[in-house]
Amino acid sequence: MSSPSTTAGDAADVAAFGRALEAARAGHALGFEWIWHRFSRQVTAFARLRGSEDPEGVANDVFAAAFGRIDRFDGGPNAFVSFVFAIARNKTADEHRRRRRRATESISNRGTAEVVTGEDSETAPSAETDALAGLNVETAHALRLLTDEQREIVFLRVVADLPIHEVAELTGRSVGAVKAMQHRALVTMRKEISRGAVSR
Repeated sequence: MSSPSTTAGDAADVAAFGRALEAARAGHALGFEWIWHRFSRQVTAFARLRGSEDPEGVANDVFAAAFGRIDRFDGGPNAFVSFVFAIARNKTADEHRRRRRRATESISNRGTAEVVTGEDSETAPSAETDALAGLNVETAHALRLLTDEQREIVFLRVVADLPIHEVAELTGRSVGAVKAMQHRALVTMRKEISRGAVSR
C-alpha cells in the first residue's frame, strides 16, 4: 500500500483511499494505519482550532468512533474528512460542556461569584496558532482577527479543502451563508495582510 498523500481529491489519493478503506473494512491493520496517517493531523488541528485542551486525545476518540462505523461509510477522501470532522465537532462540544460543568461546580463549591467563560482565553490563541502552524505569520495573525465561526469556515474550506456544500452540511448552515461568511473572512484577512505589508 502506497504512503498517504497530503492532498485530498486528486486521482491518486482517491484510489489509495479506496484501497485503504477496503482493507480496513476487511479488518486489515494496514488499512486503518493508512487512514490514520492520512487524516489524523487534520483532525488534531481541527480539535485545536475548536479549543480542545487535549486535541490528540480527541483525535484518538474520533478515529475510534469512525473505525467503529467504517462499514457504513461510503465515499472518497473529502467525504471522509467531513465524516470525521462531524465526529470531532461533537467530541469538542462535549468537552466544552464538561469544562463548563466542572467550572460551574467548582465555583459553586467555593461559594464564589466568578464569571465562567467556558474557555481558557490564554490557551485559545495558541491553539489556533498550532492548528494553522503551516501558514505564514501574517496569515496566522489575520486569522486570529476572525470570529470563531469565520475561522472554522476558513479552516474547512482552505486548509481542509472541503467543498462548500460539505462545509454547509457539517456546520449546519446554508451554502449561501457559508459563502457570505467565507467572503467576509477573506476580505478581513486580505485587509490585515495588506496593512502588514505596507507597514513593513
